[in-house]
Amino acid sequence: MRETRCAPCLHLHGDIPVVEVEGEWDAVTGQNVADLVFRLAHAGHLEIIVNLTRMTRSLQWDSAWAEALEQMAASIRKHCGRLDVVGTVEQIQYYVRKQAKSRLFWATSEEEAVGHLKGLPAYRSGPILTMRLVGS
Repeated sequence: MRETRCAPCLHLHGDIPVVEVEGEWDAVTGQNVADLVFRLAHAGHLEIIVNLTRMTRSLQWDSAWAEALEQMAASIRKHCGRLDVVGTVEQIQYYVRKQAKSRLFWATSEEEAVGHLKGLPAYRSGPILTMRLVGS
């Protein structure tokens, strides 16, 4: 089994959990991100941000990441929640061209995504708190 070169990190931006993905997206990374998002949703966090800006490889040639994020967004929406994605301008442009109907809300920074979730036009940067998940 191939090891992943990417692991999602979790931190809080204000009171909103942010799943930050660094490295390359592959099947294992997608599953790790999905597991983390679903654990957050089951713990009561219905506003979640996934930050893709630190990916080392361009996501433009692989649609698996988009499908995985769409499935996560659909699951969270069933519980009246919302999944925002922070990406580079290139990632956003590519995704918008490829997906006419999407459940994802895109932003170019965590502050912008937090502003979307809070319903504010601008949101000042809040404290970023590191977290460690305890497995069951």
